[in-house]
Amino acid sequence: MTKNMSADHRRKQVIDAAICCLVERGYANFSVKDIAEEAGVSTGILYHYFKSKDDIMQEVLKEVFSRTDGAVRDSVGEKLQPDEILGTYLEFVGKLVRRDRLTYIVTMNYLGQVLYNDKMQMAMRRFFKNMRSYSSNTLERVFHENDREVGKKETDAVSAILIGVSLGLGIQSIVDEDNIDLDLCTEILYQAIMEK
Repeated sequence: MTKNMSADHRRKQVIDAAICCLVERGYANFSVKDIAEEAGVSTGILYHYFKSKDDIMQEVLKEVFSRTDGAVRDSVGEKLQPDEILGTYLEFVGKLVRRDRLTYIVTMNYLGQVLYNDKMQMAMRRFFKNMRSYSSNTLERVFHENDREVGKKETDAVSAILIGVSLGLGIQSIVDEDNIDLDLCTEILYQAIMEK
């Protein structure tokens, strides 16, 4: 690594290395030294940019989830017709497992830590809160445009269910890919939500 690399570039290099370690080894099976080796930097340089493994892993979570969040928002843009929004959203979530297994693998690793690490618990709480908020806003738009009167509490509940189902399907698909039909699951979920 050259001295001329920007701080942002070095931080990204370390974050990318940490992602590789996390995916290949699992959260508990790598150290800061392993991350430094993967990044091709000394542990001293790594500690110049990050305080600890937890600090690095917080940044990993932000990086991975911001990529996914951007992709979801791009797929369900304002240009879609009201009757296309929910189907497109659910289709994207269903296909996310195949297109972006990284997000699910990272999520599974973090979920394994939330009972033992307050910072991870807070980060996952924020992640789920943001997902529920975005999902609720999307559902409110869909329900409104389809003349469905659904209250805020009910919409928020459907959002929580949708995220729980999506996460559960993603985990099952990673563990038992050959026995999960994501397309069929997505279609049934769409029908259940849109049923009057």
